[in-house]
Amino acid sequence: NHDKGVWLSLVLRPDIIPIQSPQLTLLTATVLLDVIEEITQLKPEVKWPNDILINGKKVAGILTQAQAEHDQVHYAVIGIGLNVNQEKNELTDPIKHSATSLKIETSKSNSKQLVIQTILNRFEEVYFNYLKDGFKSIKTKWLKSAYRLGERLEYSINDEVKSGVFIDLSDDGCLIIENDDRMQEKLYTAKIHWF
Repeated sequence: NHDKGVWLSLVLRPDIIPIQSPQLTLLTATVLLDVIEEITQLKPEVKWPNDILINGKKVAGILTQAQAEHDQVHYAVIGIGLNVNQEKNELTDPIKHSATSLKIETSKSNSKQLVIQTILNRFEEVYFNYLKDGFKSIKTKWLKSAYRLGERLEYSINDEVKSGVFIDLSDDGCLIIENDDRMQEKLYTAKIHWF
């Protein structure tokens, strides 16, 4: 089914410091939100840190790897996978109940070439605005489409299970949780139980 999806990698040389590199994943998520909405007229959501959902099912994923030293990112590779024209019966275990495609959601096929061109055009625009103006507008857009923002979730850090409310996103790309003790906690990595 790989011929029915879009799988691409972008190599960037951003002038940012290493702690900012998670912003590239969040930036890419906002690009995919825009592209999917433009193509389908649906309202996708972004599930921290790197999944795009339609109707609660994963339609796209993002993987960012950065090569950095000291105070400079030398380059970053952003991998994007987007399910475009897969049919329901082509999604197999273990993902068939948790994944979807643009075609499943809209009953329409899409030109993969057009999807790729739309992603690249939008990415270029958003990326250069980010380099010029910073992360603020990306964070705002990301939060507008954030899956389960304002809702309770459980999370595990070093096998300790905690719970709290997802209240915000930090400028370095962390989930901000208000835990049961009313303290704010930044999650850099954690196993999230979204219920």
